[in-house]
Formats: sequence, C-alpha cells, structure tokens
Amino acid sequence: MATSEVERILDDWATAWSSHDTAKVLALFTDGGHGVGHVRDTQR
Repeated sequence: MATSEVERILDDWATAWSSHDTAKVLALFTDGGHGVGHVRDTQR
C-alpha cells in the first residue's frame, strides 16, 4: 500500500472522527467504504 493511500485513509478517519458523526466513522469500516475492507483487499 502506497504511503499516500495510507495518509488519505488516516485523513479520512480523522475528519470523520472529528465531525462526531457516527455514520461517517462507521462507513470507513465497512466494505462499501475504503476502510477495513479496502485495506484488507489491497494487502493481498
């Protein structure tokens, strides 16, 4: 996984977390978002 991709994921997480919007945070950890499912798929 490229550094820029990791930075983008972390930036998206920080933005969602800081917004106090549970739906935004949860979306990062679903296969529909670019969270856990995306990270898992890009490490294969």
